[in-house]
Amino acid sequence: EFIKKRIASTLDYFRGKNPKDSSQIYFSDQDIMMMCYRYPTLIHYDPESLDKKIDVFISNEDIGQKDAYGMMKTFPAILGYSPERTKKQLELLGKENIVSKMVPNPRIAMLSIPLMYALIEFTKEQRHTSDLTQFKPSTIFMSNSTLENLYGLSHNDIKAKYPYPDKDFDEETITEISPNDIGKATYRSRDKSNEANKILKEALLSQERVNL
Repeated sequence: EFIKKRIASTLDYFRGKNPKDSSQIYFSDQDIMMMCYRYPTLIHYDPESLDKKIDVFISNEDIGQKDAYGMMKTFPAILGYSPERTKKQLELLGKENIVSKMVPNPRIAMLSIPLMYALIEFTKEQRHTSDLTQFKPSTIFMSNSTLENLYGLSHNDIKAKYPYPDKDFDEETITEISPNDIGKATYRSRDKSNEANKILKEALLSQERVNL
């Protein structure tokens, strides 16, 4: 019953982000269910907390409302980080004029701020330029395996070579409850909406059986 209430509350919250005149639907019910499905912890956030996190993206002049909502639908776990952490990330990207690179690639938010800084500085040195706007996100924010394959260096090596200036910085980790493994099985489903609906219904029925 608790899970059902939380899902219903989350649905209502994101439905409320749609214009009242129905001129545009930012979040369909299927979108919201997929968000809950991909990032189950989402149902535990209260509206005030979500508003603060969402406002950080919407208020950024390089992102705006439409792109911010698109990022959340693509990678809802982006709402798992604190507003303070997100602000620092966007400030770092803003200094390099590459905030826009996060819009189609919101998973960049998974990078710690010290690692993000180190990868930016590493790319500048390797490419002999301070202008990163021309490069693809994958060129700048390389995975650990790509970095090792191309340069024989790890993320830890890069962070050691380009230490984050703020010595007192303490990187937070995302807080996440254990998601249902069936999420992984249907993530690439061709019919995501129907699959999400089915998965959530099964999850609710499962929860009811547990409570009996």
